[in-house]
Amino acid sequence: EKSLVRLAGGYIPFAGTTAQARAAGDSRSSIEGLYGDFDDYLAKYEAATDALIAEGFLLPGFKAAYMEIAQENESLFP
Repeated sequence: EKSLVRLAGGYIPFAGTTAQARAAGDSRSSIEGLYGDFDDYLAKYEAATDALIAEGFLLPGFKAAYMEIAQENESLFP
C-alpha cells in the first residue's frame, strides 16, 4: 500500500514559497524555488520516472500509478 511508505521515516517539509522559507529561517530552497509551478514539477517528475523506466529500475506498467501519486502533490504548490 503506497500510504505505508510515508510511515517509514520522518521528514521536514519544504516551505511553499521563498518568503515562507525565509520567515521560518529555512535555508533550503522552497517548492516554488525548486519547481516554479505544479506543471514544471509534473514535467520533471515524469522525466525522472521515464529515466527510471529506461534504466530498468521501474517497470513501465507502474508509470500511471506513479503519476497519480505526483498528482496528489498539487496542493503543496502556492
